[in-house]
Parts: sequence; structure tokens; C-alpha cells
Amino acid sequence: MQLTQRQIDLSLFTLMGVGSLVRLLAELASERNSQILLAYSCAAALFIGLGVAYWRGWPWARITAVVAVVPLLIFGLPPENLRDDFATALFVPPVLALIFGGPRLVLLCGLALYSGVLLRAGLDSPYTDLGKLIVYSVVVGGLVLSRIAVDNAQELEQARQRATAALASAEAQRAQLSEQAQALARQNAEQQRLLDLVSTLETPTIRLADGVLLAPIIGSLDERRIQALTTRLLHAASAQRARYVVLDLAGVAMIDAAVAQALLQSAKALRLLGCHVALSGISGSVALTLTNLGVDLSELAIVRSPQELV
Repeated sequence: MQLTQRQIDLSLFTLMGVGSLVRLLAELASERNSQILLAYSCAAALFIGLGVAYWRGWPWARITAVVAVVPLLIFGLPPENLRDDFATALFVPPVLALIFGGPRLVLLCGLALYSGVLLRAGLDSPYTDLGKLIVYSVVVGGLVLSRIAVDNAQELEQARQRATAALASAEAQRAQLSEQAQALARQNAEQQRLLDLVSTLETPTIRLADGVLLAPIIGSLDERRIQALTTRLLHAASAQRARYVVLDLAGVAMIDAAVAQALLQSAKALRLLGCHVALSGISGSVALTLTNLGVDLSELAIVRSPQELV
């Protein structure tokens, strides 16, 4: 059965309060010393009152119970009883300190209680007996060590729980990062597929007739598009054993020197495969630009439309 610290504390308050009441009733029935009756009455009121206070949320009730029970025992027991025999009630405050407090409280409680009882009982009391002192010291020391062991075990358990939580968090982060990496890889693959599709659509190669390929170019030209076009044309010309490749510039509105030189380089590369390269669909503005730039197109065939080669 597992109990919380609060449940243990409330149970102990209840036991001490009920125990004090029962002992008070027993002392009343035997008509014992009024000092003992007063001590048990105070003990019953103390534990019941502090138990209610703790139940209502006052956290200092536990320490107050330990601190209050020490003088209650020292001054509550009659001196004649202290001189007759060793009072077993002296073990109660250290046990309370063990449950309500920590090892320091157990040690201080034991020392204060034994010293106070010894002063009241005198040097001719059982409390000066070395054997009883050793027994009491062993019990109090054992309580101190047991509390230290319990605290260490709790710290180790808390450390284990923190380590387990950190491991679970790291595993969750690893899984999340792995999922993000996979999603990013899928996104990159999709983007690459779309780029390839766009590249294919923007510079297609069309088979006009046996051995004749058409490459219609639409939009503005740059070095990237020219390079992609050259790669695709070389592959298509080699695969289809093309004899003529027509570069149709009808959809090109403007051209510059770098693009013109790139087109010439593409044409040279195609000629190395045994292809004749022709330009078609050159607009007036493009023709004027090529003339002003001094681009030499003498090595290329110029046609008005691709149908002239079919």
C-alpha cells in the first residue's frame, strides 16, 4: 500500500491524539498524579489541534509538534518517575522528528530531550547509566541514519525519474526531428520533380519528321535555360539520331550577347554529333539586337519557320 506524505502525517497526528486521549482516560481511572494528567491533557490537545491545523493547510504544524513535545515530556513527567526508571516516552519525539522533519531535527530533538530529562532527574537517575545512554544513542543514531538513507533513496528516485523524463523528451525530439527531416526530404524531392517538370516544359523537344527535331523556346533566356536546353537537345539528338535541329525563337522577345554566345555554343555541340542547326522564328527586335551586337550567325541556317525543313 502506498501513502503520500500528507496521508502519513495526518495518520500520525490521529494516532498521537487518540493515544494521548486513551492514556489520559486510563490515568483518570487510576487517579494518578495531577502533573501526569496535565501532561497527557496537553499532549492530546496539542496533537488534535495541530492535526486539524495541518489538515486545513498549515505546513508548520509538523515542526511545531516536534518542538512542543520535547518540553512537554521534560516538564510533564514527575521527577520521582524519572528517578525510578528510564522513561520509554523519550523515544517518541525522535520518532516524530524522523517522520515530520529530517535527520538534523532527529539529532537535535534527541540531544535536547535527553539533556533536559537528565537535568531534571539528577545525576543519581537511570539516565546517567552508561548502558542506557548507549542504547538511547544507538536508537537516535539509527533513526538519523535511516532518515538519511530514505532521503538519499528519494533523491535517487527523483534523479531516475528526471533521467527517464529527459530520455523520453530526447527520444520525442529525435522522432520529431526525424519526421521533420523526412518531410523536408519529401518536400525537396517534390520541388526537384517540379523543377524538372518546369525545365522539361519550358524547353521541350518535338520530333517534326524523321531525323528533324524542333526546340521551341518561349520567354526570356538565361544561361541556366540555355544549359538545360543544350543538355536536353544533345540527349534527344543522340537518342533519335537527328540530322536537323531547329531552334525556334518565335517566343523570345529579347536576347543579349551572353545568350547569343550560349546559343552558338549549343549549336557547335550539336554539330559535333553530326546535326545541322537552324534558327527559325527570329523577330525583328531580336534580329536588330543580334545585328547591333555583331553576333556572327553565318554558321547556322536561318529559316522563317520550322516547316521549311520538313
